[in-house]
Amino acid sequence: MLTPAEGLFGQPLIQVAETDSTNSLLWRMLQQQPSLAEGVTVMAERQQAGRGRLGRQWLMPEGGLACSILLRPDVSRSQLATLSLVAAVAVQQSLLPWLPMARIKWPNDILVGEAKLCGILAESQMIEETAVVVLGIGLNIRPPAKGWPDDLRRPATCLQQELITTDTAAQWLRRLLPYMQYWYQRWQQHGFAAVQPAWMRGFAHRGKSLIVVQNHHTVQGIAEGVDRSGALLLRCRGRLERITSGEVEQE
Repeated sequence: MLTPAEGLFGQPLIQVAETDSTNSLLWRMLQQQPSLAEGVTVMAERQQAGRGRLGRQWLMPEGGLACSILLRPDVSRSQLATLSLVAAVAVQQSLLPWLPMARIKWPNDILVGEAKLCGILAESQMIEETAVVVLGIGLNIRPPAKGWPDDLRRPATCLQQELITTDTAAQWLRRLLPYMQYWYQRWQQHGFAAVQPAWMRGFAHRGKSLIVVQNHHTVQGIAEGVDRSGALLLRCRGRLERITSGEVEQE
């Protein structure tokens, strides 16, 4: 059950018509105002240079939800690595009342079937020995005016293709923020162990054969879930392997 808390995420909510990336915009704001409060959220109607995992570009059709949240978690550096998985749980659960087939791809993409609906990017810096995180979320709401590009690395989808909806990005953000705050607070208080069961329930590929591409080699095995550090667990020839980086592909 979601409960209210002080310092609500999205208060203040700063909306702009266009920016390069909401993560970059929030970092620039933080440079100008180092004391910017936790929970400040920026949202853009159009994002021209969004970023994804592994340095990739994140292309989101106009009308989607592009937002970033400023976080100041009081956790160890090792625990910080699991924050993007926490965000994936929050996004997935915020969508479930409307989209019960939404699932999580390790570590933090949201899928419908095998099509990507949402991407998450957590960027952190240590400022005066304190962690500061900008958490970016990109949720596809409308399809591109000219259709999805043919050269996408992975199939993509959007809420308007999966639902009959005319709801705006701002409406979807209002639904997401309470879930994000709830799971963020549980994670801060109890660690990823308190979030891991929810992540496992939402995992798209549990029990399925996966290939993980790591630099110039691949690892293949049956997905069992994640451990308490957020590493992917693959059963490979009877041995359990911990995967801490790489790109997941279903066999």
